[in-house]
Amino acid sequence: MKKVSDKRKAQNKAYKVVRDQFMIDNPICERCGRKSTENHHKNGRNGERLTDVTYFMAVCRDCHVWIHEHPKESREAGWLI
Repeated sequence: MKKVSDKRKAQNKAYKVVRDQFMIDNPICERCGRKSTENHHKNGRNGERLTDVTYFMAVCRDCHVWIHEHPKESREAGWLI
């Protein structure tokens, strides 16, 4: 059995292109203002949300961890949907 289906492999390939451009266009962490290093998905990564930049958020690693460790505050701020 494959670890990743052909469909998901194609989705991941498309995501990499969109993500890489998003990170170039958004070099600053949207939470703290430091250099962004990761893409946070505010509304999950399922289906078409994987490549929907509407729900992307450029963040540094520390802020990405903080967002997931503080779901109540993150939802109130709009960082988790």
